[in-house]
Amino acid sequence: MYRLQRTTFPSSQTVQVPGYRIETFNGQALELIQDPRCIQVNFAAMNAHAIARTVEVRPEGWELRGLIALNAVNFEEALHQVMTDKTSRRCGAVLGDDWYLLVAVDGHAPARAGEHLVVGLYR
Repeated sequence: MYRLQRTTFPSSQTVQVPGYRIETFNGQALELIQDPRCIQVNFAAMNAHAIARTVEVRPEGWELRGLIALNAVNFEEALHQVMTDKTSRRCGAVLGDDWYLLVAVDGHAPARAGEHLVVGLYR
């Protein structure tokens, strides 16, 4: 995980965000395995509104704690399952010993095969 806080978001930088892959999904939580590669992300080229949404405190009081990159299509499929499930509306994962809410940093672009999506980790 690329660790950060909402006040230290690299909005004008290019950073290497660790890639993860979705191993399993039980309907509420993803089991993630870290890939050996990192994805280079130029946050200066991102939509300012998306970055502002990423760094704001979530309604539950959760704040941004890190970033990861996931396969865009796989993450979209997992989110679709969560949104159609009647028991939960949250998609999360355990990294280390902590559970994080997963939210796409810029979720407006349609997912395309082979592309990665930057995902914010909230606690």
